[in-house]
Amino acid sequence: MPASRQPAIFIPHGGGPCFWIEFPPPFGPHAWDKLRDYLAGLVASLPERPKAFLVVTAHWETAQPTVSVNAKPGMLYDYYGFPEHTYK
Repeated sequence: MPASRQPAIFIPHGGGPCFWIEFPPPFGPHAWDKLRDYLAGLVASLPERPKAFLVVTAHWETAQPTVSVNAKPGMLYDYYGFPEHTYK
């Protein structure tokens, strides 16, 4: 049986380490709950479990278009000024 065709989707990631920071009012401690819930349920909403992801980002700049095929790429931190625990 042929596999279902996966949809092309946009996956937002929030602001930096948004899921690990307590935000002051008016945002409150649950400012990112809806986004977290959406991301947590995303794979289950697809026709089948993805075998791979293609990630296109404007956060990684090179002189030439570059492709990484690393199965477990490291994190690139393009933000600063957040609590120390968010960089781990």
